[in-house]
This record gives sequence, structure tokens and C-alpha cells, in this order.
Amino acid sequence: MLAAFDGTEPLNRVLGGSTQPRDEPVRARPAAGSVPGVFLKSISARGFRGVGPAATLPLHPGPGLTLVTGRNGSGKSSFAEAAEIALTGKNERVLRGAVWRDGWRNLHGVEAPRIELELTAEGSARPLTVVRSWSGPDDDLHAATTTVRTPGQLPRPLADMP
Repeated sequence: MLAAFDGTEPLNRVLGGSTQPRDEPVRARPAAGSVPGVFLKSISARGFRGVGPAATLPLHPGPGLTLVTGRNGSGKSSFAEAAEIALTGKNERVLRGAVWRDGWRNLHGVEAPRIELELTAEGSARPLTVVRSWSGPDDDLHAATTTVRTPGQLPRPLADMP
């Protein structure tokens, strides 16, 4: 698959059975004093889009591209949109109209929807957890609270983060 990104000739070589090891990519390092890299370790959701009962998608945090694969209807988009709304408070799909806006909840869930993201930051041993939760199963998409917590600290609103 990586050969396809390099162009037609490299792809044809791979398809023809002739391959050469690729050089490791050069990873940019942040400048001293800049914001550290923050990586997604897991996404948990309950009652959100295609996710009914609580489910967790574990990931391998770190720089680079992460691919989530699976059959249609397995929850890939639901987890991606859960991360989107937890971090931004918005969901691009709802701009498509009322059917998307009104159908964001998983109707098989009886509990209030909840999304939890576990993040790790370069140079920090402490995880960061972002939680977006609704008070009831019939709340509006935007009627949720989003908090951030780190071990040993009280949760605080995401909007208060520096």
C-alpha cells in the first residue's frame, strides 16, 4: 500500500514482486518549549450512533497514521465521530440535515450516551481523559458536558484547557 503513495513505477515494482526496503520516515521533533504531541490511546462510547452498550476501541498511541479497519456497520465511523464531538463539540455529519441530527443516538441503548477518550502526551507519564456525557438518553446532541481529568485532579471543563 505504501508503494502506491510513491507513484506508478514503485507500485508496479511491488505488484511485479520486486520490492526494496523503505527508509524509515524522518520524524519531525517539536522545538523546545513547544506543545508536545498528544496521542489517542482509546475511544470508549455508549449509546452513540452505531454503538449501543459500552464498547472500547483500543489504539496504539504514537506519531504516524493509524488505520481502523472492519466490515460495514462495525462502528468505525461511530468511534471516529465520537472522538470528533468529544474534542470539538461539533459533528460534521449533522450539517447534512435533520435525519442525521435526530439520529445520533443509538436507540438500543437505555442509558445516557457517554464518550471517553484516553490520551497520552509526549514527556508525560500521566494520562489525560476527555469525557463527553449527556444527562439522559433523549438529550439533544449539543446538550452535553465535556470535561478533562488527569489522575489526582478534579475534572475541569474542556473549554478551560490552555
